[in-house]
Amino acid sequence: MTRRQRQIVNAVSAATGVPVSDILGRHRYHAVIPARQAAQYLMALDGGPFNSHTAIGKAFGREHTTVWWGIVQSKRDIAVGGPRSAIIRRVQEILASKERPAPAQPEQQPPAPHHGAMPRIVKRVTSAGWMEPDGSLVVAP
Repeated sequence: MTRRQRQIVNAVSAATGVPVSDILGRHRYHAVIPARQAAQYLMALDGGPFNSHTAIGKAFGREHTTVWWGIVQSKRDIAVGGPRSAIIRRVQEILASKERPAPAQPEQQPPAPHHGAMPRIVKRVTSAGWMEPDGSLVVAP
């Protein structure tokens, strides 16, 4: 995933409240799909050699036809003023203002008390890399 693609995914996460791990993950939850498809649409709009449907698909761990369908759905939604149009507008504002939005954090349970032992730090592995405990995405080499 390129730096610009990461910025777009982080901005979509900040605009929608959907964690980066869910946007890049395999879930097809109702709240995740518009965010993921908006990110794919914005990456395709961004242009450049790394934003073909195939390259975007690799960033999301999906086929290029899935990316194509997400872009088609986003275009249809924008035409009728649906939820993706609001997401895309907000993300474009975030990217234009050059904010460095922090990705939305999934709800975390309070840490369990430990008795003298060091707490275990867990990394969540995604198809694009892994999530650090602070929620930042580390891209696999």
